[in-house]
Amino acid sequence: AMCIVRGPAFVVEIANDRMYELWGRSAGEMLNRPIFDGLPEAKNQGLEEMLQQVYATGSTVSANERPIQLPRKAGIESVYINFVYEPFREGDGSVSGIICVATEVTGQVLARKRIEESEQNFRLLVEQAPVAMNVVRGPKYSMEIVNPSMLEILGKKREDVLNKPAFESMPELRNQGFEALLHYVYK
Repeated sequence: AMCIVRGPAFVVEIANDRMYELWGRSAGEMLNRPIFDGLPEAKNQGLEEMLQQVYATGSTVSANERPIQLPRKAGIESVYINFVYEPFREGDGSVSGIICVATEVTGQVLARKRIEESEQNFRLLVEQAPVAMNVVRGPKYSMEIVNPSMLEILGKKREDVLNKPAFESMPELRNQGFEALLHYVYK
C-alpha cells in the first residue's frame, strides 16, 4: 500500500487501491483531504507525531508490527502494520510531503502469537507434569525444558543443565546407551 501526503496537514495527494483497502476508506473519502480528517480513527495513535517528525526533520521513520485501530466492515479493529514514512523532497531539497508505504501483517502477527501461546502452554505442561520430563533440541541434545521431577532424578540444578548439551552437562550419562538411543530418535 502506498500514498503521498502533502504539506503540514498531510493532505492525501495520491494513493493506490491497496492503501484505500488498508485504510478501510474509498478514494472519495480520502483524496485531497487531510489524512486524519478522512481517517479520524487513526488519530491519537502516535502516527501524527511520526509524520510530523518526518516532515520537520526529513528523516525516515519506520515501524514493524505496529498495532493500529482502523475501520473494517465489522467495526474498528486492531490491525498490525509494517510501514515506512519517507520524506518527499522538492528539487531544492525541501520536504513538501511524505511517501507512505505500508503492509498489513495482522495474519502473520496473530499466527506467531498463537504459536508462542501454544509453545508456552506446552512448556507449562512439561514443567507441571507429575512425572519426570525434559525436552532436548538439536544434535547435541541441549536441554530446552526440564521439570523439577527430572532435576531430582538427575540430581542437578536447573542452571546446571538448561540450554546446555546433555552429555556435556551430565557426563555421567555417557556410555549407558542414552547417546545411541537419542541419536537414533533424532535421526
